[in-house]
Amino acid sequence: MIIEPKWIEEVKEEYKGFTYLVLACCNQGYRCGYVQIPEGHPYYENREFTKFNVGYEINWGLTFSGRLKNQNGWWIGFDCHHINNGVDVKLIRDNYPKEEVEQILDELERTENFYGYAPSKIDVERDCMSIIDELLDGRVLLPAD
Repeated sequence: MIIEPKWIEEVKEEYKGFTYLVLACCNQGYRCGYVQIPEGHPYYENREFTKFNVGYEINWGLTFSGRLKNQNGWWIGFDCHHINNGVDVKLIRDNYPKEEVEQILDELERTENFYGYAPSKIDVERDCMSIIDELLDGRVLLPAD
C-alpha cells in the first residue's frame, strides 16, 4: 500500500522581514521547512538550489526552490524525509482517528526508517530562522560558475 501525502500547514510566521512556513505530512510523520524569497533577490525564481551556499547545516541541506501550492511567491526549502530521519508518531496520532493510526503506523514501520530522529515543528522553525539569518548576514552567495 502506498500512502499518499496529506499536508497541513503547521506554522506560517514572519522573522526579520521574511516569511517562513512549516508544512507537516501528517500521515507519514515528517515535516518540510520553507523560506519565501523576495523579488529581486538572487535566489528568486532560481531553480539551481544545489548551488546555493545556504542551509548546509539544515537537515541534508536545501532540497527545493520554486512555487508552493496554495502559497504566493518563490520559496526555498528543505525536507525531513531522508534515510536517517524517523517518523513523528505524535504528528500522526494528533491528526488521525485512533482506528486509522495503527494501520498507518504498521505500513510506515515496514517502509520507513521508523526509529530515526524526526525533527519537531520547533526544530524545523529554528532551521527556517537559521536560513533567514544566513540570507541577512551575507553568507548566502551564488558561487561563481
